[in-house]
Amino acid sequence: MYKNLKNSVLESKKTLKEFIIKNIENFKKENLIIREFLAKDNNKEKFINEITFNILSKIISSKLLYKKGILKNAYDYNELKRYIPELFDELYNIKIEEKLLKKIHNNFSSVEDWDKDDILGWAYQYYNLDENIPKIHKQSQFYTPEWIIEYLVDNTLTKYYCEIYDDSEIANKYKIQYKKQEREIKLENIKIIDPACGSGHFLIKVYNRLKEFYEKQGYKKEEYIKFILEKNIYGIDIDEKGVEIAKTILKIKALEDGYIKPINFNIVSTNFDIVKEEDIEDIEFKEILKSIKNEISGYKELGSLITLSKENREKIIKKYEKYSLFTEKTVLEKHYAEKMKKYLIILSLNYDIVISNPPYADSHDYTPELRKLIRERYFDFRKNLYSCFIKRNYDFLRDGGLLGMITPQTFMFISSYEDLRKFIIKNMHIESLVHFGLGGVFEDALVDTAMYILRKEKGNKENKSLFIDLRDIDYNKKKEVLDNIIKKGKERKYIYYENQNEFKKIPGYPFVYWINEEVKKIFEYEKLINFADVRQGIATGDNKRFLRYHWEVPREEISFNHKKDGKKWVPYAKGGPYNKWYGNLWWVIAFDEENYKLLKKMGNHLPNRQYYFKSGITYSMTTSKGPTFRLLPENFLFDCKGSSIFTDNENFKFALLGFLNSKLAFYIYRFIAGSVDLEVGDLKNIPIAPGLYKNSKKEKMLIKAVKLIIAIKKQLIETSPLELHYIESPLHSIKEMQNFENKVIKYTKQKYLLELYITILEGFIEKTIFQIYGIKKKTIEEILNQEGIPEIWIGHIEDEISFDISILKNKYLNEFNIKEQDILMLQKEINRFLKTRKDKNKKIERKEFEEVYLSKNRKNNEGKIKRLSRVLNTNPLIVYNNINNQLILKEKEYIRELIFLAINHEYIKEKGNIEYIKEKINSLGITEEILKKYSKIKDLEEYISEKILLDQKKYFKKRVPYI
Repeated sequence: MYKNLKNSVLESKKTLKEFIIKNIENFKKENLIIREFLAKDNNKEKFINEITFNILSKIISSKLLYKKGILKNAYDYNELKRYIPELFDELYNIKIEEKLLKKIHNNFSSVEDWDKDDILGWAYQYYNLDENIPKIHKQSQFYTPEWIIEYLVDNTLTKYYCEIYDDSEIANKYKIQYKKQEREIKLENIKIIDPACGSGHFLIKVYNRLKEFYEKQGYKKEEYIKFILEKNIYGIDIDEKGVEIAKTILKIKALEDGYIKPINFNIVSTNFDIVKEEDIEDIEFKEILKSIKNEISGYKELGSLITLSKENREKIIKKYEKYSLFTEKTVLEKHYAEKMKKYLIILSLNYDIVISNPPYADSHDYTPELRKLIRERYFDFRKNLYSCFIKRNYDFLRDGGLLGMITPQTFMFISSYEDLRKFIIKNMHIESLVHFGLGGVFEDALVDTAMYILRKEKGNKENKSLFIDLRDIDYNKKKEVLDNIIKKGKERKYIYYENQNEFKKIPGYPFVYWINEEVKKIFEYEKLINFADVRQGIATGDNKRFLRYHWEVPREEISFNHKKDGKKWVPYAKGGPYNKWYGNLWWVIAFDEENYKLLKKMGNHLPNRQYYFKSGITYSMTTSKGPTFRLLPENFLFDCKGSSIFTDNENFKFALLGFLNSKLAFYIYRFIAGSVDLEVGDLKNIPIAPGLYKNSKKEKMLIKAVKLIIAIKKQLIETSPLELHYIESPLHSIKEMQNFENKVIKYTKQKYLLELYITILEGFIEKTIFQIYGIKKKTIEEILNQEGIPEIWIGHIEDEISFDISILKNKYLNEFNIKEQDILMLQKEINRFLKTRKDKNKKIERKEFEEVYLSKNRKNNEGKIKRLSRVLNTNPLIVYNNINNQLILKEKEYIRELIFLAINHEYIKEKGNIEYIKEKINSLGITEEILKKYSKIKDLEEYISEKILLDQKKYFKKRVPYI
């Protein structure tokens, strides 16, 4: 942010700390207060840290005042003390060698930003970079850039001022849209608070704007500086150092403006000890303290999140108006007493403007004490500390007041913030919201953010809100684009106007300002909960005890009809990685009588038992690419991370599975869930179009396509020993007597053809879902722009697609009752649709194709055809036709895996008998020459005896198969 400042601060900090540590015993001898402080607190590290920063603050402040022409000598601390006495607490009165002082001053000689108002605040941020501070505080150390502060201040304070004074000149200067308000209030009576003020970044900008407004209204300088600092500006923070910096910066600004009188700031930290009743002489104040005792418990952790009852606020304000900040003396140390009094006053007032970048701390990072306090006082807003601040800031506001904040965007969509969204829509008007998405705001943190202006008002909800969508703007250009929108009236394509009441139409009230009327109508359909039961599965409470991969137990001990055979191990669906339609069926659970009794008492006590062993739809709720849905076969149990959907309508089950895996559904999940986790409660609210259950032609075609995909997927993965329905290795599946390389080529081409069929069918399903939901071309383009175009829609296909039925296994077609005429009918419909695709095909260079084909990539369940199509942005049929025999044989890592799978199959089947294994492997064409050419195996017998277990661990998720 500031050139060379970070390095200067960290280097000086290191030098000073070394000096203080070396001389601390001398300081104790020379300074009684230091000696008492260290004896009392027994906190040497705290003292070293505080005195180090105090010296740095003096150095930076003296340089600032020197550069501004206020100090005559940057090294004269006696002169500095006259201007900023707060920096010279007796605790920090130590002697520093002049040589050392000059060295540290010289560290800052390369800093060029002394004209910037907030340089001291940024110095504090950099000072904290290598501090071992608690995680909850570290997450809150995101200092707000100048351009964000400017937007929030101008759209709250500047707008508010223009509304009162009808100042079109100021409005035009700062590009503010406003309407004159019939609200009479003097400028000196406008109160602005930053309830998490830190080192005062917002308050500096507030000072600058107020100064301009006062001058425009004809106030005298000496008068308005006092008004700004003692009547307009308020702040609270739990960080003592930050608050002292804020006051120092504002004092420097006042000095720069020629104001040298003492200032009674209304900025306070909660770093004070509570006043004891027996030490209070004032009877009224003693009564107030007695009545607020419970209300202010936890004030050091909560800061401005403390709320006082209306009755107590009125008592405090009444006394404040009468005695002006309780000026009466008590036997308490005045320093702490005055802090506490000021804190209570600030909590009791109402404000015209609240402006803040509050702490971002998720509930799982709360300390035990903070978690307890937040649950007691902000239960509906407890998910994150910033959420609590939104509620508290609303309470700070007077009616008609404006709130400006920047926070994570999570409150806009995620289900756990639904109560907060309802609260905002009911009690405030969204004046504007700038949606940044990931990055582009904070220097040292990639946070998904939004900044917004809210007005405290009920009614007047017919006014539309302004939304600016910068999510897809490059990280470094968000500021530039926002400037073009606000200051130059350009880039209108990023602007949306929406009535906030429209959000009520969508389950969970997500702030999905960009969706059109066509998408909104989707949410008028009945919800999934009316057609199917969405159920959470088992949480064992001890997975290591109850769960195994199916290959870890004897096959004969796995139950495939538990009601009849009662075997110990039962197939278990447990989510897993991104994978559509079928698969990830790796697990078994101990479910014999003994373990059943244990599970009833553990975890979540076996919920929803009436659905056990039924066929349904299971899904992975958390993957980096979102949820994926798969068929749950009969005779399975299901996990809480593989929660499932059940319906008595068999046809609807398959139609629903097609919809749930569609681009349209994924688009909807973003509104309903708002994160990678799609909870059971979110799924229940998915809108179901009548075309999914009304026995229409489109529904029938959808069901046939989904069933055919599942049949093909089962055939495709039957050669994977990770899957429960595994048959044999890929090379074993080619029965014809051929040499090794021909077997590899034949198997691979057949595999890629099956992948191609799935990709074609998925594209057809996408088209059918859009038709069933009545989505028109323009909206489809909007959805696919966000979710990605189906691969078979890329470019166009010259020839008609023809399914080779001879390579499809009858056992899987029969399992799903798929007839040849069904496949031919689907083929006809698919070709009819694909003829409408007229986009040009991208020309593929052979070299580029080979590079992408042979490039290493993380394994996933999408298949190579789909991946190549997406990466090369070309039709998957073109991809398939470009894969030749020679290219397949260049895939050394892939062929090594095929060899391993063949050896592994025989190793398990023959229970490690080397002679039998060698004989069977040789019959597959895996000779010594082949091993030398395609694998790293030098000696097959040695590999089987000594090394196969290492490869098994790698392939089988660190759990070797049972033999």
